[in-house]
Amino acid sequence: MAPILTRPTAQRQLDHAPQPDTQDPLSDIDLRRADLSHADLQEAMLRGVRLQGANIRAAHLQMVDLSHAQLQEARANAKTVWPDGFDWKAAGVRLLDD
Repeated sequence: MAPILTRPTAQRQLDHAPQPDTQDPLSDIDLRRADLSHADLQEAMLRGVRLQGANIRAAHLQMVDLSHAQLQEARANAKTVWPDGFDWKAAGVRLLDD
């Protein structure tokens, strides 16, 4: 039989449970092959996010933290707006003509 948890015991367990990272809720998330076309992601924290093969055509990525992001074979177009200084070619992004 499972032990009955009293309110103080249950509260102590909740207090020590892992908490979600509210500072960077999208960091390290798996968005491979996701359709993010026309998404407004300005100022998002996408550190370490996996975007391989994702559709990011016409996405607004100004001031987005893409450090350690994996963008190999992600699909962008001329309307995709990148953070200043971001080298999308070096990141392995494919530019589509559409």
